[in-house]
Amino acid sequence: MADLAEKVPQIPKGDEALLYTGAVMLLVVFGLKSAIVPFQFWLPGTYANAAGPVAALFSIMTKVGAYSIIRVFTLMFGESAGTGAWFATSWLMPAAAITMVLGMVGVVAARSLGQQASFAALGSMGTLLIAIAGFTAATESAALYYLIHSTLGIAALFLLIDAVVIRRPGFGDELSAAPKIKHVGLIGSMFFLAVIAVIGMPPLSGFVGKLLILDAVKPLYGWGVIWALILSTSLLGLIGFASSGSILFWKSGECEGELTPIGPTPIALPMVAIGSLLVLLIFLTGAAGPVTAYLDATAAQLFEPHQYIEAVLRPVGAVTK
Repeated sequence: MADLAEKVPQIPKGDEALLYTGAVMLLVVFGLKSAIVPFQFWLPGTYANAAGPVAALFSIMTKVGAYSIIRVFTLMFGESAGTGAWFATSWLMPAAAITMVLGMVGVVAARSLGQQASFAALGSMGTLLIAIAGFTAATESAALYYLIHSTLGIAALFLLIDAVVIRRPGFGDELSAAPKIKHVGLIGSMFFLAVIAVIGMPPLSGFVGKLLILDAVKPLYGWGVIWALILSTSLLGLIGFASSGSILFWKSGECEGELTPIGPTPIALPMVAIGSLLVLLIFLTGAAGPVTAYLDATAAQLFEPHQYIEAVLRPVGAVTK
C-alpha cells in the first residue's frame, strides 16, 4: 500500500484509464464487503437467518469493508494522487445515502426481529459510509467513532433477539403478539437500551456519533440534504423499533396462556454478554471527549500519508532522525 501510494501519482496520462479501472474494482470489492447499494443484497437475508451469536460477530465483518475504504482511498487516492485525488467521493456519497434510506425503510417494513436488526445494520453502514465519503479529517474522525458504536450496538441487538427467540417457541422472532416471555422485564429493558443506541437517540453513543457526523459534514456541498436524510431515517428507525417493542413487550402481556421454552433458558451468561456490550456503549458515551480526541489524532494521521510511507519503505534510522 505504501509503495502504491508513491506509484499512483507517477502514472502516465495515457494509463489513467487503467488506474481508474483498478480503483473502481477496489471500491466494488470493499463496497460488497460493506453492503453498500447496489451490493447490499446479501446482508439482510444472511444476518436474519444466522444464529444470534454468529450474527453478533457478523456485525464487525461489514466494518472491514468500511475500514478498507478509509485506508486505501486516503492513502493511495488522497490529495497527492493527482487527477485521481478523492476519486471515490462522487461514487460513495450517493450510494451511502441510498443504503441508509433503504436500511431504515426496511426496519419499518420488516416482519421479524431478525430482519429488523439486519436492516438496521444496513442503515448504520449507510450512515457510516456517508461520513467516510466526506474524506476530511473531521468526517473520518466522526466515522471512526460511529464505527465503534455501531459494531457494539448491532452486536447487542442480535444477542437480545436470540434471547427473545429461545423464549418464544412457536413464535420465534415474528413481530406478532404472543404470551409474555420469561424474564420479560430484564430483556425488555435491555432491548430498549440497545434500540436507543442503534437508532441514535439520546443519551447513548449513537446520538453522539450522529451529532459528530452532522457537525463534520457541514462544510460539504449538499450538507443540508445529508442532514435531512440522517434525521428522517433516524425517525423511521424509531417508528419501526417502537412498533416491534410494543408488540413484543406490551401487547404480549395482554395475551392469555404461557410460553414454555424448549430446553433450558439460561439468563446469567447471555445477560453478561449483552450487558457488557451495553456497558461499553455507555462508556463510549461518557468518555466521548477523550475517545474523540484520540480519533481526531488518528484521522489527522490518515491525511499525512507520508508518515506511513516513510515508516514502511524507509530504513528505521532514516525515520528517527
